[in-house]
Amino acid sequence: MRFAPHNEPENLAGYFKSGGMNFTPWGFTVRAREFLDASVLLSESAGRFSFVAAFLSCRSIEMGLKAYLLSQGDSMNKVRRMRHDLMTALAKCDTRGIARVVDFTPSDRALLLVVNEDYTGNAFAYFDVHSAMAMPSNPDLNLLPAIARKLLDGIAEVCKPL
Repeated sequence: MRFAPHNEPENLAGYFKSGGMNFTPWGFTVRAREFLDASVLLSESAGRFSFVAAFLSCRSIEMGLKAYLLSQGDSMNKVRRMRHDLMTALAKCDTRGIARVVDFTPSDRALLLVVNEDYTGNAFAYFDVHSAMAMPSNPDLNLLPAIARKLLDGIAEVCKPL
């Protein structure tokens, strides 16, 4: 059962399957863009980049990486087992050829490595004293939305519904 007529791409986000909802690669990219938009809007309205905005950008990146993996044939169960680990998802994407569509720079990868522990540990979502004291000195957090946008723009074609 689909959400809406099959020929409307915005409605091809997912489908119902016994045991719950399965999202398509396109559905993951739609949700990832929503997280990215929320991150940017929050930063603009607050006049600064916050930990919540960092969380939203990381979630966008996570969803984008998972969208790519789904587009390459990985199952929903495989993708879910990665949980929120950006580096695990990125490593898997590397083996599946993401470099053909997204050019992650060494500095992009280094930033993802730095934020991964705080993201997977929910330090951005919940107040974490260590992160609050250490991360503001890292201006690279402001680059997370650009990394997310680069990823989502790069995978758009391979994740589009047929």
